Amino acid sequence: MLVAKNEIGTTASNDAGAQSRNNPKGRHTNIWLPDQPGAWVMALFPALGGIVIGGVSWRNVWLLVAWTLCYCFQFSTARWLGVRSHEAKDARKRRIKIGNSAKPNNVDVKASRSTVDSQVLNRASEPTSKSASGMQRPPVPDMNLTPASHRKRHSNIYFVPAVAYLIATAVVGIPVFIFAPRLLWWTPTYAVLAVLSFVAAWLRRERTLWGNAVSVIAAGAMALLATSLGSRFFVEATPQESFTSRLSPTGLHVTLMTPYPSRYLPDSPLLPEAGVVAAAAFILTEYASVVFVKTMFRKYGDCHYYALSIIYHIALAALGFTAPMMLQNFAGFTPARGTTATTLLWSITATVLLLVALIAPRHKRMKAIQVGGIEAITSLMNLVIIVVALA
Repeated sequence: MLVAKNEIGTTASNDAGAQSRNNPKGRHTNIWLPDQPGAWVMALFPALGGIVIGGVSWRNVWLLVAWTLCYCFQFSTARWLGVRSHEAKDARKRRIKIGNSAKPNNVDVKASRSTVDSQVLNRASEPTSKSASGMQRPPVPDMNLTPASHRKRHSNIYFVPAVAYLIATAVVGIPVFIFAPRLLWWTPTYAVLAVLSFVAAWLRRERTLWGNAVSVIAAGAMALLATSLGSRFFVEATPQESFTSRLSPTGLHVTLMTPYPSRYLPDSPLLPEAGVVAAAAFILTEYASVVFVKTMFRKYGDCHYYALSIIYHIALAALGFTAPMMLQNFAGFTPARGTTATTLLWSITATVLLLVALIAPRHKRMKAIQVGGIEAITSLMNLVIIVVALA
């Protein structure tokens, strides 16, 4: 339910139809699979981290497959909405232009009629080609006179993948809720995130700060869901226990499912402490990546965005130095590697991110592949550190 996108790659813009026409061989791959490696990393790394932290089980692996299909569904739907929004905007402009045009006088009418007649005579005089059966073909129509029904194919190419991924997501995702009904408590949250994501796509605001925040929150929360379905936290309900008890957020056999007891986080398998901390860590670090990439592309040279990026990374570094201690002192949560080791790991990670955000935008503009490499390395570093600290 998200568009976990960075600034690298193409968007659902006016040139979507031109890309599909100019590159027919790569058209099907481009409309069926997200073409941004950074987006794949941001969408799937939190779920992969949750699987390791919570313990590998068939439930969280199944959830990962369903989430991947859901991401592809959101990608196709967002592109369809983006192109449809552009087409609707063009249609409104054409209607306004026609409505505001003044009526021509008799001289203009006669001149326009003579022009049309001459164009018809010229087209009629053009030689026509013959098909293999010997029948004559009319001349190829001018593409500037292409009807609106032909132009709509530019958006409709994304409609079929969106419907196909919707069906695939439902087929794969519904069994997850059947075997883990407590996940139904998350449906309102993800429904709101999905609506906000589609609104951002229609308004063409996917790459704004709030549009990116929606994507990052949806992806980061998957760490919590995957952790809650792991072998360390999920307890199989007996056949005698009712569906209502399985649906309850307090869960079953709670004492067996909280290896890290907390004084403030609820004792619930729906919210395992390690999963909550992992989700927060992924959300904060991935949003740092979003802000950094903006300073390298769309906002390159913008001093205001550069200052925003530095302030955010300084706050993240301060949190990296203090978060493990605060979790232990105020929430009663001790990470798997201990407070001291986790503080060292997280502070080093936050310092690296801060240095990258400080230095990289000050140099000459980098290519997309170079920025993508930096982002891939830092994302992998975040994944490893979060998993090592909490697993």
